[in-house]
Amino acid sequence: MLFFKQTTYFFVKGLLLIVLLLPILDGCGLYITTFRYKDAAVYQYFEQKKLHPTIQYYTAQGRQIRYLEIGDDSLPTVLWIHGAPSSLSVHQANLSDSLLLTKCHMIAVDRPGYGYSGLGKSEVSIARQARMIQPLLDSLKRRTRPIIVAGFSFGGPIASKLVMDNPDLVDGLLLGAPAIAPGQEKIFKISYITKNWLTRWIFPRMLRVASDEKFAHEAELKKLLPDWGKIKIPVIYLQGMNDSVVYTSNATFAREKLINAKSLEIIMIPNQPHFLSVPQKDLIKAKLLQLIEMTQPKKAI
Repeated sequence: MLFFKQTTYFFVKGLLLIVLLLPILDGCGLYITTFRYKDAAVYQYFEQKKLHPTIQYYTAQGRQIRYLEIGDDSLPTVLWIHGAPSSLSVHQANLSDSLLLTKCHMIAVDRPGYGYSGLGKSEVSIARQARMIQPLLDSLKRRTRPIIVAGFSFGGPIASKLVMDNPDLVDGLLLGAPAIAPGQEKIFKISYITKNWLTRWIFPRMLRVASDEKFAHEAELKKLLPDWGKIKIPVIYLQGMNDSVVYTSNATFAREKLINAKSLEIIMIPNQPHFLSVPQKDLIKAKLLQLIEMTQPKKAI
């Protein structure tokens, strides 16, 4: 009886601690419910800027996937792939950037398990996630090139897998703090609580999906090891020197594995932690424009 009382006490105490921690997690960017906006809210954001994107859905591998498309589709295309936990809304600042919209057409996708692509239904396979996003690339085959894929954090290896699978379709790759090296990322203590079936139900669905991806990630990244040599296009790699989520050793991995890339530029940003999309949006924009310029077809003299 005493053991049961002590167990119940510590269990209830643990649950209360988790509930009290949620506002703190929100401030740290680990619990970001605001990254999941309904279609109407997304449209409202862009309408305030007098912009008119389209939001559409398609089915791939038995899953519904949501994406946003904006800009003149006769221009080069940038495909944005977000990290975890997140959604396409994390890229809104760049998707609505006036200069980028004069230079490129953009597509941003809710990865499987996030946003409105089956929130809470985890898909830990990098290969299957890439196959679910593949229809967006296929839709671009008859449009104007070049095509740039931009992947951030846990979206980085998925972006890379798309390039590996489409060597003749993708022209440039931007990686932002990408978790690409097996075992070279932090597992937060709270991830274990999120994974435990006794306490899992307390947490937001996007956080559960991020935890599932986290624990499967090392094995999934090892599956990509034989294929890094397939990437033969220009690559730009960005990461903060103070990144404590995805270790900076991922940059070393990129330098070792991307030996066949047409060019590789690695930029380590002083005093910058993991999250890049908002604080480094101008640098991201500049590097995207650089990739577009580098991959434009040469005009005949």
